[in-house]
Amino acid sequence: EIPGLRRAYQACVRSKKRCDGERFVLATALLGAQRPESHREATKLYREGADGDSLCALGQCYQLGTGTAVDDDLAVAYYRRAAELGHAQAHYALGALYYVGDGAVDEDEEAAVAHFALAAEHR
Repeated sequence: EIPGLRRAYQACVRSKKRCDGERFVLATALLGAQRPESHREATKLYREGADGDSLCALGQCYQLGTGTAVDDDLAVAYYRRAAELGHAQAHYALGALYYVGDGAVDEDEEAAVAHFALAAEHR
């Protein structure tokens, strides 16, 4: 339930703690709401995070145009930032992009395999 998740996130913020988990869960729930305004709010929340989950999710938002305009360059940039933190899903996404040469990266089988291997290593 989004209202309860929102209250939990706001309570965490008021406590001056790191709220990466609460922010991510709320943002992900908002994406499931299937309303454009909820998608925009989710993207805003992901932007506030510096953790791998939020960065990877933001990459997906830019790749798919969820809550924001499609921007392949930003999608790759956020996937790379998440991958630098050891995020398996971000490595997988980069591997898939390199494998087909989709968006902001050229086809590069060697880079694709390297990212897939890192995804498996970090899972």
